[in-house]
Amino acid sequence: TLEVIIDTLHGNKKKADELIGHLATIYRYTLDNQKNELVSLSQELSSVEPVLEVFMSKYPDAVFVEKDNPTGDEYSMVPGTLLILMEHAVIHNLVSANMPLNFRIRVHNGEMEISHSLNERIASDANDMSRINNLLKTYNYLSNDEFRRYAKKRKQFYHIPLLRVEEE
Repeated sequence: TLEVIIDTLHGNKKKADELIGHLATIYRYTLDNQKNELVSLSQELSSVEPVLEVFMSKYPDAVFVEKDNPTGDEYSMVPGTLLILMEHAVIHNLVSANMPLNFRIRVHNGEMEISHSLNERIASDANDMSRINNLLKTYNYLSNDEFRRYAKKRKQFYHIPLLRVEEE
C-alpha cells in the first residue's frame, strides 16, 4: 500500500491524499476495535469500503465487489473479519485486468457468505494462513454454527456464522 501511495503521489497528489485517508480509516477502525470482541454487521461492512478503495487503486479495473443487500444490525461479527479475508485473497491470488478478483458478499440464513474468484499464485505466504485459522477458531468458539471455507469451480467460499448477542 505504501508503494501505491508513492506511485500515486508522483502523478496525482489529490488521489494520494485520499489513499492516505483510507489507510488512516482502516488503521483507526483496527485500533478502535482491538479490545472489542464483536462489532455490528453494519460496522464491519462499512469498514471494508476504504480497504476496497486501496485495492482498487493498486489494481485498477481488476478488483470488483458485489453486495447482495447485506443488512441486519441484529447480527455481530468479529472485528476485522472482512479485512483479513480480503487481504488474504489479494495476497494469494494473481490480480490484473485479465484476471480480476471478483468479491461477492451476501447475508442469508444467519450467515455471511463471502466468495471471490480464485487465480492462485504459485508461491504464497504460508504464515498468512494463521490469520484465517485464528478467525475460524474464534467463530467456532463463539458460535454453534461452523465457519466453513472451501474452493469450488475456481472460486473460494467462506461461510461465516453471524452472531447474535443476547441481552441479560
